[in-house]
Amino acid sequence: MFNFRKSFISAAACLALFASAALAADPVVLRMNTNVSENDLKNSAFGLGITTLAEQCDKLSNGRLKVEIFPHSQLGKTPSEVVGGAQMGSFEMFNLVAGSWGEYTNAFLMTRASNVFFDVMVVAGIAAIRFSELEKYWGIVLILGAVGMVITFAYNRIVAKTLFKEYPEEQFLMMYGMLTGTASTGVILLREIDGDFKTPAADNMVYQNFPAIVFGFPMMLLATMAAVKPVLTLVILIGFFAVMNVILFRSFIFRRRNGGKQEQAPEQTSEPEAGAPETGE
Repeated sequence: MFNFRKSFISAAACLALFASAALAADPVVLRMNTNVSENDLKNSAFGLGITTLAEQCDKLSNGRLKVEIFPHSQLGKTPSEVVGGAQMGSFEMFNLVAGSWGEYTNAFLMTRASNVFFDVMVVAGIAAIRFSELEKYWGIVLILGAVGMVITFAYNRIVAKTLFKEYPEEQFLMMYGMLTGTASTGVILLREIDGDFKTPAADNMVYQNFPAIVFGFPMMLLATMAAVKPVLTLVILIGFFAVMNVILFRSFIFRRRNGGKQEQAPEQTSEPEAGAPETGE
C-alpha cells in the first residue's frame, strides 16, 4: 500500500542530501582568457569591468562560482587559438578585438546590432514629441512624410543601382531601412535577402558613419537657423546635397576619357612601286 508520509519523508531526505552535496562540492571555476595586461586589469575601464565581473560572480554565488582571469592572452593569442580553445574546453570565457572576428562572424554588425541604447534614445526622442503641439500641422507632417518617403526610395534606388551593381538590392534595403528608421531597421531588412551577410552591404553601413558625421554635424547647426532664415537654410542644404553627390558620383563625373589613347594604325606592307626593278639574290 502506498504510504504518502514515508514517500514524502524519503523525497525530502533525498533533496536535502543533494542540496548538501551541492553546497559541499567544489565551486565552479570559469577560466577567462583576456588580452588585457595585469596592470590594465587594475587601471583601465575595461580591465576593471573584468575584475568586477569576477568579484560579483563570487559574491552573488556565495563563493560557488568563481572566475579565474588569465591576462596577457596566456591561453591563446590569435583568433583561431582563442576560438579553438573555447570550443575545445580549454577555457570558458574570453574577449577579442572586434576586428578579429571577421572570419567567424560580422563583428561590426554584432557590435552595432547589440547597441540598443542608441535605439532607446531614438524611441525616447520620438516619445517626447507633444502631439498637442502638432495638432495644427498634421497635414504638413503627413505631406512631408509621404514626399520624403518617395524621394528617399527613388534616390536610394538610383544610388544602389549605379554604385553597387554587384549587390544593388542588398545595399538598397540596408540604406532605405537605416534612413527611414535606425541602423537596426536596415539590418532587419538586409537579413531578409542576405541572412549570412555575404555581401559588403553590412560593412558599408559601418564605414559610412564617418562621412555621415562630416555632413550631418553642419546640418544639425542649421536647425536653429531654419525658423529665422528659411530661404538661406534651403540654399545651404541644396549646396550640401550637390557637394555630397559630386563626391558620391565622382567616378562618373570625372571619368577619364580615352581621347589620349590613339588607335594604332594598321601595319602597312611595303610593296615595290610599279616599274621598280625587283631585287634578287
